Amino acid sequence: MLLRETEERLAEDVQLWLADGLISTDTAFVLRQRYGAPGFGWATLVKYLGISGGLFAFLGILGFVTAISGSKGFGGFVLTLLGGAGLFWGLRLARDAQDRYALSSKIVTALGAVALASGAGLTGAALELGDSAILVFTGAVVVPLLTALAYQNKNPFLLIVAVLALFHWVGTWDQMWGHSTYEIDVQDPKLMSAAALLVFGIGCWHERAVYQKMPRFYRVYQALGLFYFNLSLLILSIDGSTQKCLPWVIALTLAGIAQIALGARLHNGLVLGFGVTTVVIDVFTRYYERFWDTLDKGLFFLLGGLVLFGLGFALERTLPRTPVSAAR
Repeated sequence: MLLRETEERLAEDVQLWLADGLISTDTAFVLRQRYGAPGFGWATLVKYLGISGGLFAFLGILGFVTAISGSKGFGGFVLTLLGGAGLFWGLRLARDAQDRYALSSKIVTALGAVALASGAGLTGAALELGDSAILVFTGAVVVPLLTALAYQNKNPFLLIVAVLALFHWVGTWDQMWGHSTYEIDVQDPKLMSAAALLVFGIGCWHERAVYQKMPRFYRVYQALGLFYFNLSLLILSIDGSTQKCLPWVIALTLAGIAQIALGARLHNGLVLGFGVTTVVIDVFTRYYERFWDTLDKGLFFLLGGLVLFGLGFALERTLPRTPVSAAR
């Protein structure tokens, strides 16, 4: 019989193979059925308790520093030190030969990145910089450092944190690491969409040029680039009058169709999935704008469900069924 640790590792590997396009969805299902570990058990409980404990301890340290420090400079120094230590520890855990800390290393690394960014921001405040200058200072320190460490350690999770920090930096010119409407809005969707296209282009270059050295990095760039690109176009398509939004509605629709075509041509399931999702969201958004106030709510959801089902069925029938290339 397989040990539980082996079953869990096999389940993780199957997920990675599927994400990288090395196996099909049907093959992944068969492998999970044969080797899948139980979804939750004592080992998982202990692991999550440990992670929760580390998180609360980290928050306690931040609160303690805030309470005892009357100096922004000292607080910035301590937070930066903690952030650096967290990054070093997280990357060290991620390099474990037996991969025993696959989840906890990510938590420690993310907390280290947050502390480092907070420390840089507090240091900028201690230097009496303006809000915009603090933002530029924080982004100029944190984003390049996280990106360099991700490449040096070939760590895709740290690259995710770095790219998210980049997008947050681009999208929140007034505040870093938090904005009350950032969950559904960005301050400059046009700028964000341009940055997202650039990031997606970097992902395409990675896929063709450095795939062998860093096999999962291109997925990070492509996924986050498409997410923020489509989100920015969606915001532009609903933010304003009908006449003002019409060009962006067309742009969003064409972008979704282009992603479907590109994903199908390149046998790239990630791009194809983003395209299908974008088209579905676009169709439902237009349907909502036109019929939410004019139809009975029950009839609205019934018709909306039939429209989405029909769209999904049409896509399933028309999209090529060629399996994802084994090389990816």
